[in-house]
Amino acid sequence: MTAAQQHPDPTSPLAGDFEESTVYSEESERLAIAIMLNPNREKLHNRLFELLCDSDFHIEQHQAIWSVIATLRNAGLPFDVTAINDAGRRQDKFLGGAIYLSQLLDEPIARAASDQAVEVAAGRIKEFSLLRRLQASLQQGLALCRTGQSFSQAASFVEDDLQNLMRSSKTSRSGPQPMSAFCDSIMAKIQAKLDGEVPEDSTPTGFPELDSVIGGLLPETLTVVAGRPAMGKTAWGDAVLQHISVDRKRPTLLFSLEMTGVAVATRGLARHSYIPIPKLKSGELEEHQWSQFAASIDALCQSPAYIDDSPGLTLSEIRSRARAFVAAYPGATIMIDYLQLVASDKQNVDRQKHISEVSLGLKLLARQLRCPIVALSQLNRGLEQRANKRPMLSDLRESGQIEQDAEVILFLYRDEVYNPDTPDRGITEVIVGKNRDGETKTVKMSFEGATMRFRELGTHNHD
Repeated sequence: MTAAQQHPDPTSPLAGDFEESTVYSEESERLAIAIMLNPNREKLHNRLFELLCDSDFHIEQHQAIWSVIATLRNAGLPFDVTAINDAGRRQDKFLGGAIYLSQLLDEPIARAASDQAVEVAAGRIKEFSLLRRLQASLQQGLALCRTGQSFSQAASFVEDDLQNLMRSSKTSRSGPQPMSAFCDSIMAKIQAKLDGEVPEDSTPTGFPELDSVIGGLLPETLTVVAGRPAMGKTAWGDAVLQHISVDRKRPTLLFSLEMTGVAVATRGLARHSYIPIPKLKSGELEEHQWSQFAASIDALCQSPAYIDDSPGLTLSEIRSRARAFVAAYPGATIMIDYLQLVASDKQNVDRQKHISEVSLGLKLLARQLRCPIVALSQLNRGLEQRANKRPMLSDLRESGQIEQDAEVILFLYRDEVYNPDTPDRGITEVIVGKNRDGETKTVKMSFEGATMRFRELGTHNHD
């Protein structure tokens, strides 16, 4: 048996079934276990447990030995040859017997191996483990193709698995970290704020008072912006994306499931140029407006803003396109307009269950891509039966899962929609209904419908 077993023939065509193959290094696995059995290499014990788990080993009895060692170690018990053998017998696991364990302990290569050589061996074990998982994922994807699954379902499965594998390959199982490591990060962020800087990991919305409440849009978080029709959800969301892409020059991707890309771009031009939408649509601009129009066209075209206005996208399609976009444009902000328009892969699916799956799927996607995701959402009609029609968390349409998944939930409310004689005409209330890491306040903004522009007027505490 060679040090690294690798059986597939790279020249053979991919025809028929995948030929099963295994990739592993018996010598590396034996070395890692031998080091664990040596009480004089305790420093390396901690490092090996950071890097490896029992499933990383290919040989079954090596998996069992590592599992027993982990159980004893976590319980604070000794894990010498006798203790491991007795524990394996109690757990009905085949470890090879005391003789095999003694042979591992007496491995000549283990006695001579440097710390660096042991870490290299552990890295080899992890690498082969990832390759075996990759092979299994591709085999499962091929099996899905042959069982009548749709392309999007099969592709989504493979993409999800590959994404998890990629993350596993780039991170170690670092285990517990000292509190000081996290405090250093907190202090750096506080100092940045004291210096008037926005933390690098935060994406400003373009509304400073709102950012002071929610901290901007943070990586790996889901922000939900909800409201009844005519409250300006799309206009507000577009304004945030325009600030990020045009003013901050950061990449953005809008999945516009309701409006066409042309309609979104027209609103963007109106907002940037201060030219009312009716004039842009008619083309009847005044002489001084042509220069504004040209400057705005140039600004929008030069920005890293992208729109996908494909109707009826499913969650798996959104995931696939978002992954490709973030791979090409790291640090992007993604927005979905709107959550209830994400289509289902299945027929006759329960609506509430589907929305719950979409909400959780977007939350997990934010974690996987390490970027902020903003999802616009409709609200139930039930709030219109109340005297005070300002939204609450219970008004989120069709799913309590949204409330659970989102770190931040913003409600948009325009009193003039329900009360034409209100003194608050032209004012949009941005109600922070949920803020996992801060206060819940209301930020009032003026709204000019002709140019789709918002401007902050101040913050107000909730009663």
